[in-house]
Amino acid sequence: MKRYLILLIITTLFFGCKKDKEDGRLFSTNWNKVPINSLSSEIGGYSFINSEITDITFIDNNTGYLCGYWQYFDASNFVYKTTNGGETWSYFKGFGCGFPSFPSTIDFININKGLVSYSCGGPAVQETNDGGQTWNMISINGGSSSIIIDSNHIIIGFDISHDGGNTWNSLPNTGSYGDFSAIDSNYIISGGQGGMITKTTNLWTTWDTIYNHTLNQIYAVDIINQNTIMAASKDGILKTSDLGQNWSLMYSSNNFKINDIKFINSQTGFAVLSNNNPSASIKGEILKTNDGGVNWSVNYTCDFMPLHTLYIIDNYTIIAAGNQNSYPKEGKAHILRTTTQGN
Repeated sequence: MKRYLILLIITTLFFGCKKDKEDGRLFSTNWNKVPINSLSSEIGGYSFINSEITDITFIDNNTGYLCGYWQYFDASNFVYKTTNGGETWSYFKGFGCGFPSFPSTIDFININKGLVSYSCGGPAVQETNDGGQTWNMISINGGSSSIIIDSNHIIIGFDISHDGGNTWNSLPNTGSYGDFSAIDSNYIISGGQGGMITKTTNLWTTWDTIYNHTLNQIYAVDIINQNTIMAASKDGILKTSDLGQNWSLMYSSNNFKINDIKFINSQTGFAVLSNNNPSASIKGEILKTNDGGVNWSVNYTCDFMPLHTLYIIDNYTIIAAGNQNSYPKEGKAHILRTTTQGN
């Protein structure tokens, strides 16, 4: 009886911790590798050189969009849509403009109105008012970051709208406009240019600097509560618990770049990384914390994709994506998805 019990324990440990294998690449079972429809068939049957998913957004727990680009000779952009929480995706839209085109952000204000910011011989923004069935270019510059704070207040790059995207104005030049995070329209932070993090509490009239380190580029920011802010930087993950009076380095990124960071609640958060060495066997990592960002551990290692963007759908469902070279056997890009909070 004891022998059978030992055998049962060993078997459970082995299969409970196993990794699945697909086309020679290992990936953890707590994150599923979800294919995006065959990109090669959607650009005329050509095998694309690489693709990158640059941003992800969801209207609700089921309906979401992602944007990115594929590259054959020139870059062409794409939008994909899901209606089942990211389990499957279908090709939705491409914006051809005669120039190499690289989308950076996608946002939906509601089920009908959405915005895509991309380059098209210069910054450009496309708008839809019918759920993505038709799109039109609007006369704002766009940029590499955006945020929808509420149904009225929207920021795209250096432009801001106070009326749901009907009219736009330029942001004042007192902020460091990169990645944005907000509690509401009266409390917004942005981190990016020149290693600065800035804060506004007066509807963007002025921005106050709460972090300034010119040698430490800021890639992403996330507000946890009124006093606590996390930032992904060149040096690693930064944290302040006193609204920027003091900052501590909580995780050193070493050979990895931390591209995005987001929290589910005050204790549980995730970050996605890309390896600075493109020839390394591990291309990307997902980090997780369960103690408010004090300690971080590797939750997933990815050997086929440097990870650049992250979206939290609900308390358990999370999506991560990045840049991928074309695998001739597959001919498609992928995202990573967990419905168990990465556990």
